[in-house]
Amino acid sequence: RFLRKSILPIDENSLKEIIKDRFGLPDIIIEKIMKAGIKMPKARLLILAAYIKGRIEDKDKSNFFTDEERNKIADEEIRLFTLANDERYGHKLVFDASKKELTIDDVALPVNSALLEKLAKGKDAISAIKEETGLIITNDVLRALSGIARNIRYSNRVIRLEGPTGAGKTFIAQALSKMLDIPFYAEPVHSQTKQSRWLGVFKPNASGDYYLDSNTQFMKLLEGGGVIALSELNTAIKDDTAKLGWWLVPLARGKEKIELNEYPRPPPFKTIKRHKDSIIIIDINPFETYQSRGALPLELDAYTPAIWIGGRYTPKELKEISLSYLEGLPESEKELYANSISGFHYKLQEALFREDREISKDTPFIITLRQLKNACSLILNNHKNITQEQNIIDAIETYYILSFKDSIDQDLARDLIISPGAKPKQYSKPELLSKNDIPVTNFTPESPLTIQAVTAII
Repeated sequence: RFLRKSILPIDENSLKEIIKDRFGLPDIIIEKIMKAGIKMPKARLLILAAYIKGRIEDKDKSNFFTDEERNKIADEEIRLFTLANDERYGHKLVFDASKKELTIDDVALPVNSALLEKLAKGKDAISAIKEETGLIITNDVLRALSGIARNIRYSNRVIRLEGPTGAGKTFIAQALSKMLDIPFYAEPVHSQTKQSRWLGVFKPNASGDYYLDSNTQFMKLLEGGGVIALSELNTAIKDDTAKLGWWLVPLARGKEKIELNEYPRPPPFKTIKRHKDSIIIIDINPFETYQSRGALPLELDAYTPAIWIGGRYTPKELKEISLSYLEGLPESEKELYANSISGFHYKLQEALFREDREISKDTPFIITLRQLKNACSLILNNHKNITQEQNIIDAIETYYILSFKDSIDQDLARDLIISPGAKPKQYSKPELLSKNDIPVTNFTPESPLTIQAVTAII
């Protein structure tokens, strides 16, 4: 959660003490970490320290790294981490033809042979990935791919994508399976989801002994290889904590075999063997924003650093996404609709992200790509039946404006509509006032600040 804040109320010396106490790194490496942190929020330095500590402990305990080797590891990790986290630098997808390797922020990103072949023939990485997976490469996607590549590099097969509903987390997981050319399975978790849906159920055989009937999609991909997306894991809650999260802790800690010691029969117990190509993507909503969500178990939270999918896009990204959603329209119409719908989405997005926002200032409102996709679908369905202007207004009204509970928020959002010649619909009148309550005289700064005066300003 700290990663979303630009600063922490903690001074440099205190942060050094925390890193030394928690990770036991040498002073020279701590100084390197602190120097690297000039361009990034302090909380990220704790993640960097954890990466370095993990690399140093990778080697067999009987063969310790020398001081020189440790310093080289620290320098390499700091360089990669700085590339991935400095917002001004951005993220870079690069294909190395000599190694036949696609890298993001200098870390190898595993991809299938068909994708490598397109890259080898000269197609740029962004276009090749879009063709292969349908994924529009936004900054959110690049950040996710960068984090996923680093996790895979360290053999971490439980990865967490965190962000608002409808931001494309599950779609990124599905695209990853296409890039790796391995099966995909999505399991939407809810309050009634039980562990047996993942692992299977115990059944008695003819002699009365129990066996585990584990013929589930989850087990097929866990033991056979594939990407498993567990959507909204923190909706299944017990005592304010995601109850199914505890079972994932051993996998997050890197265990390849898990013994089911609650097996209802004497040992030997059933053992689950995780396939080397199985990847579990936990995609969740931040529990601070969504009241119905719980926190992840502390151990799972610690072993799966969050990759944040913020859902804030540039005008160029939104237009490209809109064009992909409007596939099937004539090119001339598609451009016009994409400009209008993406322009409105961007303006509303920026209005909602302002700290001093007027729209939805009392009730948090999350704008997502799901609304954009649904609005574009409605445009596609209606484009032959009504005018372009009406089509755009109807789509925005249905999937954006009416999502606001407060009529004043709805009116403020209508002001942002972008359409050829479109005008905002008539403002709704405050419920407690009639037309007779609105003064006909001009309002001046010296006038009493009454309800009628405020209404006149509006």
